[in-house]
Amino acid sequence: MKGIRLTDSQVLTISKAFRLCFLPNDHMWLFGSRTDLNKRGGDIDLYIETSMSAEDAGKARIKFLTNLEIEIGEQKIDVVMKIGDFDLPIYEITKIDKLNKLEQLELLPSATWWMDLRKLRNILTHEYPDNPAFLADNLNNAFIQVKRLLLFWESLISYIENKLSY
Repeated sequence: MKGIRLTDSQVLTISKAFRLCFLPNDHMWLFGSRTDLNKRGGDIDLYIETSMSAEDAGKARIKFLTNLEIEIGEQKIDVVMKIGDFDLPIYEITKIDKLNKLEQLELLPSATWWMDLRKLRNILTHEYPDNPAFLADNLNNAFIQVKRLLLFWESLISYIENKLSY
């Protein structure tokens, strides 16, 4: 299929499993790195809107993912669902907005730092460079970032413990 990094067979299998498990008026979209022809690797990110009840949608999701694993094998598949008419704020807030809010609350040192960490993670997990120097630079960067990430984790744990003690 043009414009995405899934085979025609995978698209057909995902579509059939979706139609088998969800309601006729429900909708599904592919998003994330599989929609970028210039990237490699990556999980399959699917966004589903359903009018099912939360309980039925949860069962349908499990059945859907089980069918996909049987048909296309073990794959990392993330499913984000909007259930019913719930208009939760999370549907309207972008990732960078969430990170900026965490930064304002002083729970995150920097939204930019976090986005850079995600880029680094994606390079290390989804890219398979033929350039050993590129890989070495990114591994060295990851090693440097570990200390900062551990400090962030410790401060987050401390924040949660303080909130729970009130």
